[in-house]
Amino acid sequence: GETTTLVVKVDVARLALPDLPDALKKAVPESDAAYRAWTRDAVQGIKTLQDLTGGQAVYATVGIPLSRSEWPIFLLTKDSPRIDRERVVERLEPLGKMEAFSREGAIVVAPRTGAPLDAVAASPREGLADAFEAVAEYPVQVLLLPPDYVRRTVRELMPTLPRQLGGGPGSVLTEGLVWAALGIDPAELRIEVVVQSRTARAAHDLAAHLPKMLRSLYDGLPGLKTRVPGQAFEALLALAKPKVEGDRVAVRLAGPEATTGTAHAVATALAGVQETLHRKQGLNDLKQLVLAMHNYH
Repeated sequence: GETTTLVVKVDVARLALPDLPDALKKAVPESDAAYRAWTRDAVQGIKTLQDLTGGQAVYATVGIPLSRSEWPIFLLTKDSPRIDRERVVERLEPLGKMEAFSREGAIVVAPRTGAPLDAVAASPREGLADAFEAVAEYPVQVLLLPPDYVRRTVRELMPTLPRQLGGGPGSVLTEGLVWAALGIDPAELRIEVVVQSRTARAAHDLAAHLPKMLRSLYDGLPGLKTRVPGQAFEALLALAKPKVEGDRVAVRLAGPEATTGTAHAVATALAGVQETLHRKQGLNDLKQLVLAMHNYH
């Protein structure tokens, strides 16, 4: 639709976790127990996802919110008799009230309060196929596809970027980012980001600005600092050096050095992530208990 900004694809059959104990022990020795606990939860989550979808790829489109209660979010997978729709909706309950229905050979899951699918007019997006192709080898693909009116708004209302984005001319984004594709291979701890720019000059400008932009974003997000300490962030920033390839900018994290650095960041973040997940689960359990008490009364 015209508000769609993110497109996600998860190749469920290819999802797997990395074997990190040795790297973790070297990076942060005390993190081993937290990693093993997180691994148990993650393995169960992947298995559940594979069971729910019958091992088929899952797609999602995420649009700019139309209001506080109206988010154009749609999850899609090919229709199959192996898929239990009621169970899918039940598993997604923590995200809100969801509904599942069939449309053109696919099962679509969407929030009940969101924009109905019938109201979403098709809006072709520049670079969709090229963005998918750029990260085709990865089991997890996330595409950023800003609509033209978003780029026009930034151009007209933001000639200078805010300090949270590192400052500088707005053209760094409007000309430097036509689309972006993120590829993730959890099993091998490989991450690749490809950004398509209008021109080779725009790609150079964006590559030069990216480190400053990322550091400004990190400084402006206190919640991120509590989960990824400055030392781990700086290590990742040093590894994630943008490379200009024609009219594209690429950032790749792979290999032994990158694995060790990524393992360190993963290790330092695991405890915080695990605590957040458990807190959310606890809140959801309390909500169910209170609802049960209310219904009984």
